[in-house]
Amino acid sequence: MSPATVDIIEQEESSDVLTRTEDVVQTDDNEIAGTSSTRHVEEEPEAEKKRKKTPKFQDKWLSTYNWLRKEPKGGMSCVLCRECKKDNPFTAESGCKNYRTSTLTRHVESTDHAQALRESVMQKEFQSAAVNAVSKMAEEKDAIICAMRTAYYVAYESLPIAKYSSLIELHKLNGCEALQSLRSRDNAHYESCSTGEEFIDTFADLITADLHKLQSSEFIMINESTDILKVVCPSIRL
Repeated sequence: MSPATVDIIEQEESSDVLTRTEDVVQTDDNEIAGTSSTRHVEEEPEAEKKRKKTPKFQDKWLSTYNWLRKEPKGGMSCVLCRECKKDNPFTAESGCKNYRTSTLTRHVESTDHAQALRESVMQKEFQSAAVNAVSKMAEEKDAIICAMRTAYYVAYESLPIAKYSSLIELHKLNGCEALQSLRSRDNAHYESCSTGEEFIDTFADLITADLHKLQSSEFIMINESTDILKVVCPSIRL
């Protein structure tokens, strides 16, 4: 083989080696670029996912939890726990800012909230009972006054005591609202003749006491327009 032929072969082999080297470098560059691009694509969803997980206050919680309040600064507070002076994140000035459903659930199950709820229910029941009691007492008072006036009328007109019960029934038939409460409660004894007698005996005691006072007075001024009953029994106000 001539020297010229040997040179040509060596040049071709060198050219092939250089071409293969360039191909390898280009391939490595493409792989590096591809890896970087893939990593960037993978990182974007992760960042987006983190942004979506940022908790915020949900207005629908206000309708689900009637004790929940949203503070001006954005925190969550419990009106029941605050009224009962409890000490927990939901009674803090800025409120609780852990905006998660699980946070609300844990607060509902907490001892503080359970105690505050019981105290609130007891307070409402007490207020309702007090209002009802006052109302019933007022109705019963008016009914007793009407019954006493009837007994006084029986004594004033010198009627038989048996007329007391019949007059009570007459008042009811005539629509006396005050006396209707005697029928709706366990106050049947106020309609009995014995109760009428007790009322009249009480009036007699009052009149007797007033007579003793009059006897100790130096003089009494009356004229033809003066009602003797107003002079003799001024203590009776029916």
